[in-house]
Amino acid sequence: MITEYCEGGDLRKNISELQKLPVKERLMRVWELFAQIALSLNHLHSHNVLHRDIKPENIFLMQDGSIRLGDFGLAKILTENDYATYAGTKTTEQSDIFAFGCVIFELLTGQHPFQGKSKQEHEMIENIKNGKVAQLPDWVSQGMKEIVMAMLSKKSEDRPKASVILEQDTIKMYLRSRNMNTRSNIPNNQTN
Repeated sequence: MITEYCEGGDLRKNISELQKLPVKERLMRVWELFAQIALSLNHLHSHNVLHRDIKPENIFLMQDGSIRLGDFGLAKILTENDYATYAGTKTTEQSDIFAFGCVIFELLTGQHPFQGKSKQEHEMIENIKNGKVAQLPDWVSQGMKEIVMAMLSKKSEDRPKASVILEQDTIKMYLRSRNMNTRSNIPNNQTN
């Protein structure tokens, strides 16, 4: 697979820079990324493709601020016979949504949502198994808190689909403005 060169690097390299932004600007940028990632996942899921490795290192930034999903090495096209993993749990879009929620949480706070005080991996695994999610800061809007916490739900059936995430008002507003900006950047080839 050949992809475009992503001048901005991956999100992992950009998380610390994002944390330095004023809260209002950071929140705006996270909403933009949130919408773009949801749009990308919705496209994959609508074609029965699971990424299965959503993490900051696999989300790349273009110079214009848009994103590209990368590393499809674990991706899977779902068929009727593919609804179980080696661990015996169903393989669905909701695993991508859970990982997506972790990415958004980390973009907002600079921390993994299940990171414990000791930052040990075993503690994080226990927190995930027990559904023990850290709290988002007070400056995060209620709308974003609700959707991120739903994405991180212990029960996969309680996690929203990417198509439902795209119906969130702030995301729809961002996507509409992005469409308008894209249209205004199209050169007019009409001659007078």
